[in-house]
Amino acid sequence: MNLQLVDVTITVRDLVSMVHETFPKTISFKLELQEQLPPVHIDPNQFHQVLLNLCVNARDAMMGEGILTIRTIKVESSDILRRFPSAEPGEYISVEVADTGMGMDESIKQKIFEPFFTLSSRGKRGRWSFRCGGKNSSGGSRWRGDDPRR
Repeated sequence: MNLQLVDVTITVRDLVSMVHETFPKTISFKLELQEQLPPVHIDPNQFHQVLLNLCVNARDAMMGEGILTIRTIKVESSDILRRFPSAEPGEYISVEVADTGMGMDESIKQKIFEPFFTLSSRGKRGRWSFRCGGKNSSGGSRWRGDDPRR
């Protein structure tokens, strides 16, 4: 692992610039990026890979058209500690990826963080597993929303 101080906003903008060129033109991107976020101590390659995987998952969930939203925001330590009691007090940055796809039902939500879970009919290893490993090795936390449309 190669932990570095990373500007999350720059990484998100760079990634969206790349995927915008390769995703179908029927998918639009909405960025809600809080300005002047403090840098985050993470592995930049893992962070880039996690974001890319989430964007590809979103693309697949939208079946070729929709809106992919990426949001960054500084989160109060008290909010993090309520959701994750074992978290260390301090500054946190939330990176959220949402799409206008069909969503996940409760049975899928219960499995998304399992290492080999996949929705792929081709049986490929799920992209969620990498997300969990990257999160654990850089001291972050993961959370999935409860809106079945996202």
